[in-house]
Amino acid sequence: MAIADGDQAGFAVARISVRADLIRLLINLGAEDRAMETVEQMNSAARHFSDAFSILWNNALLEVYLHTGQIDHAAELARNADSTPAIMRGLAPKLEATLVKVALAQHEYDVALERIESQMSIITTLQTRFAEPDYLQFKAQAQLGLGRVSEAEISLNAARELAEEIGVRWRLWQILAVEADLVAGDDARATKRREQARDVLTYIVNNIGDASLRESFLKRADVAAIMEIDLP
Repeated sequence: MAIADGDQAGFAVARISVRADLIRLLINLGAEDRAMETVEQMNSAARHFSDAFSILWNNALLEVYLHTGQIDHAAELARNADSTPAIMRGLAPKLEATLVKVALAQHEYDVALERIESQMSIITTLQTRFAEPDYLQFKAQAQLGLGRVSEAEISLNAARELAEEIGVRWRLWQILAVEADLVAGDDARATKRREQARDVLTYIVNNIGDASLRESFLKRADVAAIMEIDLP
């Protein structure tokens, strides 16, 4: 509806911002083909975007590259985004989180931690708590990459508690899944975390109204692993 209204009214920001959000949603739900269709629809118009709109669009492309394993393309686009003035980058608040994910994908854990600490201070100042579990999980991933396991456990515990408190189910199941892997040597703890992740995922799956998106989500490898679904 938002896309249709924006197109009808000729509002470029609606076409770009909402479609960028749509791409992220489709990727998260495992519908990469549908996400790519949206990318192709917008790419032809991308050369006409202003700098502000380009940032929104480039962030969506970064997500696509990351989820499709095109790390080199993601890294190149991230370098371009990183050179954008901070005031412009502020127009795409999700960009900073995406740049952290690019650093993690490249195993640049020190760079990721530096970005995370910078954003955590901003999040604390602005009291935007809904983003905090994301960054705490990213922090744990970076710490694990650096071999700082005990610190990662502390970060994951904080991420889980906050995600539970504020009801961020989408991030919660991922945190629980990472925790289950981290404590794999402790069968009881690992089983508990995996069951908790499965409960959260079950809620999410039951609330995906589109049958095809529900099916594509369940085919995500990480989701299937938690839900104990055998993929072909």
